[in-house]
Amino acid sequence: MKTNGVQNGTRTALKFVILFGVVSLFSDMTHEGARGITGPFLALLGANATIVGIVAGFGELAGYVLRLASGYLSDRTGRY
Repeated sequence: MKTNGVQNGTRTALKFVILFGVVSLFSDMTHEGARGITGPFLALLGANATIVGIVAGFGELAGYVLRLASGYLSDRTGRY
């Protein structure tokens, strides 16, 4: 009887991991697609290369700062 419960738990965990993998795939596709078109879109709006670089750099900076802050917060609270 216990092996059936363990098999159900394993199957549920596997489905959960696969679901997260699919969600991550679509998230990466969306992120990289939007990131690749930002430069041409800003150029279409009339921005020069300097403005495009500043916007892209600020986006990367914001991502790194959020990673640093969330890592520090998760280390302090122990919820990871």
